[in-house]
Amino acid sequence: MNHGNADIPTDASRRRADLAIRAGTGLAALALGLAIREILSSNERALRAILFPAAAAIRLLFGRDSYWEEGKGYVIRDAGAVLGEDCSGLGWFALALPLLVFLFLPRDASPQSRVLAIFRFLAAALGVSVIAAFLSNLVRVLASQALGPVKLALGLDFYSAHNVEGMLISVAALLICLRRFERRARDARCR
Repeated sequence: MNHGNADIPTDASRRRADLAIRAGTGLAALALGLAIREILSSNERALRAILFPAAAAIRLLFGRDSYWEEGKGYVIRDAGAVLGEDCSGLGWFALALPLLVFLFLPRDASPQSRVLAIFRFLAAALGVSVIAAFLSNLVRVLASQALGPVKLALGLDFYSAHNVEGMLISVAALLICLRRFERRARDARCR
């Protein structure tokens, strides 16, 4: 309780300040994620590099060759599929980064240590988001290729089924990422 001393922050004012810092940093992370997504998705060379591991994995696991077609992406021979911007995981990344920041931003007492902690945390969240986006998208692309014959046998519309499996895998990957990040953040606080 405050007892009339205006210089001593109350628990409620600390919570409001913490929420404001989280919201501001989360919005900044969202803007950063969207900017990175826009820059990379509009750069053909960067997009090609991002999609190359998925194209190589499809070749290795399914024996399907692909070639790069400007403005489209990797066209997978004999599959009628294209690995394009939608398959890059950049949208997933743009969502995961602000979520990680908003939910798990460290809480330090002094403003100086908080600023440093925020920058360290942003760097870690950026790295985790990139790696998780890459891995979840790779699983999504490989699952789509593996389940292709099943979708055809069941008479399912390929693109609708692809979108559903993409959403399921992306949500599962996001939940796994958040859970792992939560555990690490809790362990760091206990030290």
